[in-house]
Amino acid sequence: MKHFYNIYNASAGSGKTFNLVKEYLKILLTDNQIDSYKNILSITFTNKAVNEMKSRIIESLNQLTKIETNEKNNPLLNSIKKETDLNNEEIQLKSISILKSILINYASFDVSTIDKFTQKIIRNFAYEIKLPVNYEVEIKANDLLEESTAKLISRAGVDMKLTKALINFSFEKSSNDKSWDIEYDLNNISKLLLNENHFDQISEIGVKNLEDFEILKKQIDHNKIKIQSEIVNEATDCLNLIYSKGLDDSDFLSQALPKHLKKVKSKKFNALYSSQLESKIKNGILYKKALADDKKSIIDSISDELYSIFTVLKKKIFKFKFYENIQSNNRPLSILKHINSELEIIKKEKNIILISEFNKIVNNQIKNQPALFIYEKIGVKYKHFFIDEFQDTSKLQWNNLIPLIENSLSSENSSLSISGDIKQAIYRWRGGEPEQLLKLCNNNTDFFIKSRVVDLETNYRSRDEIIKFNNSLFTHISQFVFTSDIHKNIYNNCQQESNNNLGGYVGINILKNIDSTDEKEDTYNLRLYQIILDSLKNNYALRDICILVRTNDQGIKISDFLNKKDIDIISSETLLISKSEEVEFIIAILKFCSQPKLTNSKLDIINYLHRKNNLKTYKHTFIKRLITKNKKDFFKELHKINLYFDYNILTKSSLYEAIEYVIYAFKLSNKSNNYIQSFLDFAFDYSNKNFANILDFISHYESKKDNLSIVSPEESDAVKVMTIHKSKGLEFPVVIYAYADIDIYKEKDAKEWYPVIGDEFNGFNNLLLNFNKDFEFFGEVGNSIYETHLMNLELDNINLLYVALTRAQDELHIICSNSINNKGEENLKKYSGMFINYLKKNNLWEENKETFDFGEKIKKNISNKISNASLIDDFIINPKEIHKINIDAKSAKFWGTSLEKATNNGNLLHEIMSKISSNNDLEKVLQNLYDDGRLDKELKEKYCSLVTEIINHEKLSCYYNPDLISFNEKEIILKNNEPIRPDRIVFSSEKEISIIDYKTGKVKKGDYTQINYYEKVLVEMGYIVQNKIIVNTLNNVEVIIF
Repeated sequence: MKHFYNIYNASAGSGKTFNLVKEYLKILLTDNQIDSYKNILSITFTNKAVNEMKSRIIESLNQLTKIETNEKNNPLLNSIKKETDLNNEEIQLKSISILKSILINYASFDVSTIDKFTQKIIRNFAYEIKLPVNYEVEIKANDLLEESTAKLISRAGVDMKLTKALINFSFEKSSNDKSWDIEYDLNNISKLLLNENHFDQISEIGVKNLEDFEILKKQIDHNKIKIQSEIVNEATDCLNLIYSKGLDDSDFLSQALPKHLKKVKSKKFNALYSSQLESKIKNGILYKKALADDKKSIIDSISDELYSIFTVLKKKIFKFKFYENIQSNNRPLSILKHINSELEIIKKEKNIILISEFNKIVNNQIKNQPALFIYEKIGVKYKHFFIDEFQDTSKLQWNNLIPLIENSLSSENSSLSISGDIKQAIYRWRGGEPEQLLKLCNNNTDFFIKSRVVDLETNYRSRDEIIKFNNSLFTHISQFVFTSDIHKNIYNNCQQESNNNLGGYVGINILKNIDSTDEKEDTYNLRLYQIILDSLKNNYALRDICILVRTNDQGIKISDFLNKKDIDIISSETLLISKSEEVEFIIAILKFCSQPKLTNSKLDIINYLHRKNNLKTYKHTFIKRLITKNKKDFFKELHKINLYFDYNILTKSSLYEAIEYVIYAFKLSNKSNNYIQSFLDFAFDYSNKNFANILDFISHYESKKDNLSIVSPEESDAVKVMTIHKSKGLEFPVVIYAYADIDIYKEKDAKEWYPVIGDEFNGFNNLLLNFNKDFEFFGEVGNSIYETHLMNLELDNINLLYVALTRAQDELHIICSNSINNKGEENLKKYSGMFINYLKKNNLWEENKETFDFGEKIKKNISNKISNASLIDDFIINPKEIHKINIDAKSAKFWGTSLEKATNNGNLLHEIMSKISSNNDLEKVLQNLYDDGRLDKELKEKYCSLVTEIINHEKLSCYYNPDLISFNEKEIILKNNEPIRPDRIVFSSEKEISIIDYKTGKVKKGDYTQINYYEKVLVEMGYIVQNKIIVNTLNNVEVIIF
């Protein structure tokens, strides 16, 4: 048993994955069994990270099988040899066996996201926790919340208690000069249901009913009236005290105190304590020096009493504000339980579980089961755990893992490796708790063994100038930005070592202040555009450049600007399927054919056809000619532009075939089109899960389209535009951080739970409050919450800046505004002010200068510039209108006919090909079948000729090379226990494969669908599919590569 577990303190670009892979391989290579990977669980944060980890492990194993060719300059091999005492031969032989075993048992190669692992546990406990075994997982929950809210509001007038609560809420909003529409507020508060940070409190108030909240409201109303009356009376008494002493308002410095008291008396409680009045009263600074001595004496004599009254009033005013704050959330919170009830009904109807519920389900219903029982249920006992990106792990997620890890660590030959970086913790808003990592690093451990922190200090990502800049910048700003000494020390001790990759460039672009929003955006965008042009001149490709932004709205504006400048971009917006004109045209056709009276759909069709067919007819004339036509005449009119579409075929077809027919009839895509293919996949998936009514499908698509994206094609030469959050874990040669003006204390709709004594608040122990500056004065508890909240904002936002500035490899460009005020002081709450302060500290600041350079830009080696050329495959669809095949399910009537013979021949060919890896196997396979009586001499010669033609075919021979790894008809068990069995998979490298499927009859559209499904599964497993190949032997050997 080990006496410690490893924590890798992994700053940006520090080779974290290399170290995790090394530790993983050390376990595999030193274990006596070749399948010890089955007892290793590796958990990370994103699917992309999962695929990278899997690829790196397979790739590294493959390299270790070829030690003699790459022994030099192989740091992984050298590290493994040093740390395990294994020699080259032992490592090579073991790697070969392990690699083969993993590829054969890939489903047991368990590298997973935390959500997928949690789902695995839930599925195996479905019976015990009374879940349907065939439930579906819903990732996007906001649509369901909005549906729940809409259904709740629709019940107004039916449930009278609920109706009254909704009406009162709307009335309260109107009384506060806000919109009476309550749907937005209810949608907003409903998000608390799915946020781990609020689970405990939401569970507590879930037992409360509308009457409980109504009683609380009356109680708070009573307290408000009472304390408000006390405030007014005491302010009045204080003014009377002043005037009874013969004093006037003008006797006080700037009349500040009397003005303050008069505001209080008038119940104007806002912005009362933003000045220095309290400090002046406390220190007796109440009047000007020129005031008459007798009046000075009078004021001095009552100054202590005035200060006492001031502080009492302040305390009571903030108590009043505390009550007001409670009221602002009381009504929507009272309705939250009912929204949750509607949500539960929808989930049950649709047989779904929200992914955001996984951790809560495990924590509430499974975690306390004996660890061995959990292992038994999931079918494997893990001995070794690897947890990556630990700083983003939530409290629930970690608590759910602890029993399993603790059980494993109590046995021999077990281990735990954790990797994380507190400086990259940017997901607190969805449950991430970086303090857990800090706790473990300080040996405040959850286990009986201690942690050993391994600092990965070298940055292998960035060039020297970028590393030096970030080291210096974050050390500097940590001196003044953090309230917490702990957070300050995190950045004080974050100096990274250079990897001797010299050079690099950092540019801080500080643009002049512009009041007009539009003009400011234009200025930012023009500077950004110039940086892109400069990068292209230095031989960087568009794909080398990434623009980082804080919000999606900023990304959209930049994308729109660059599109107008003819700069190709890839962003979350441009990857949406709905951004494809062709996809929207298909939807318009489906709508029009189902509901021909929809003029909008007809207009969308006309506009698209006129634009895409480059018609010479004036557009208005074309619209006028078609817009009034009925469905039959409308499509008949299209014959004049050589488009032939029969809507009767569409209405008689399945959903998938209907869409294929639209693509075929309107010639939407002759070349590979990711948007259309993704749309077809979406339709195929919907058809498999639902009765595929076209109108229902359209409704489903409309509700999902804002979240349906294609995978970004790696070969695309385009500038990437993404949020900082999405860039985490990625790197780019050139990074441009635009709009670097974030105020670290500014946030939207922030809320905090305030613990109270239940007896004083109708049994409520926690109340939801809006977080604002008042919180500081809500007693000691409020002050503590306020300080913690601000400290978290400081850390989270500096972490966000750290992530943004550590993505760059060669060049880092920062664009921000000049945040210096009229006094010449920079705003240190903003990133831009921090940059200016840093420049001043280094004596680099010049008021009229806009760009500050660190290092020098260099030209990228021209030989490394990636060509924009890419392989474009034909887009293959196979509507039944082409092949004219009708399938008769009554196949028994063909028994004993040529069809049965053809089927037998097809089965025999598949059997032969399943046993052949290369041409070296052919003779032996045929001889065995001959000896078994399966083949006579004639058939043996026939298949010898046919198979020889296949494996020596000019397009196929490379796939039957005996030096390549291949698998024939190997079953792959999916996570839903569904098996697939591709005819042949050929590995051209450690992660690049080709899929071959044999057909002995005419190729049908379903054959393409089948092989596309294989591709989808294998891509999800981390492979890159180079080619999909159908080998058809109906007449002669026909090879279709797509």
